[in-house]
Amino acid sequence: MNNETDTGKPVSEDDRIEAYGKIVKKQDFLVFISSNFFSCLQKKDYTGCHSHLKMMELIHSGMEELCNDPLMTSLPISYSAMYENIKWIITVLKELLEDGKWDKAGDFTEFQLIPFLKEWPEDTYFWLMIYPDKEKQAKYYADTDFKKYPCELILLNDGSTDGTEEYFSQLPVKKVITLKQNIKTMIFSLMYRVCEGKYAVFVNNDTLLTARWLDNLLFLYPVRSGHYIGGSQHPHTSNRQGMVEDFTPENAEEKAEKHNRPIPYLWEERCRLMPVIAIYDIDKVNTIGFADRYFSTLEFWG
Repeated sequence: MNNETDTGKPVSEDDRIEAYGKIVKKQDFLVFISSNFFSCLQKKDYTGCHSHLKMMELIHSGMEELCNDPLMTSLPISYSAMYENIKWIITVLKELLEDGKWDKAGDFTEFQLIPFLKEWPEDTYFWLMIYPDKEKQAKYYADTDFKKYPCELILLNDGSTDGTEEYFSQLPVKKVITLKQNIKTMIFSLMYRVCEGKYAVFVNNDTLLTARWLDNLLFLYPVRSGHYIGGSQHPHTSNRQGMVEDFTPENAEEKAEKHNRPIPYLWEERCRLMPVIAIYDIDKVNTIGFADRYFSTLEFWG
């Protein structure tokens, strides 16, 4: 959105908020349409599916102008990247429908299109209509109330170009989130939209897991005692979260053997955790409203 009207007059704050509000309403409407589209998919109603896709495509294309908004370049918002990701998903869904791949189209809709469209307006609303107003931020956090979305195995491909998408497509995993463009930390908040468990455990792509890693995370005192997050130690990690052991892929199991044990008196509190591997209590995540968008570099989540 430009800072001036066609007449050259400055855009007032109220006008700016109203314009952004209309975009968020369109995004919310896309969520509604996608839900109806999913219903048509389940009925294998080709005409209904095609009609809803056409409507989504029309509304979505009308939101491209905001990608060039000057404010976008000054904020860690993923609007433009998400615009392209949703555009890609709509294209994929059209191809799947033409090929009669109803089940695949259903998975794409349930685990990608709908979660993407639910997450997109929240990100837009926060960065363009709430931030950096302190009073609005305080009210935003006080009013946040999301439903619970617990967890299972979910594969996240955040804009990789190294064959990850092709590899994931060969795996017997239903919940695969593929993004054509990297959306930074928004991927973690997006992940919670399709979780169905008590805890969500995030594992970074360059992490080598050793024996009992999950057992120890689930046994962590911070999680069991009602705190929000539990993390683990790793070599080469900042904030005194790293380990002194000289780990290599070859000796990882041997070196980890003396560390992968539940020893409560060694647990420590940290003001910041680097979530190379981290366990999140879904109830706590839902209470605070998924990931805090203000900390866009992913740190200080604990």
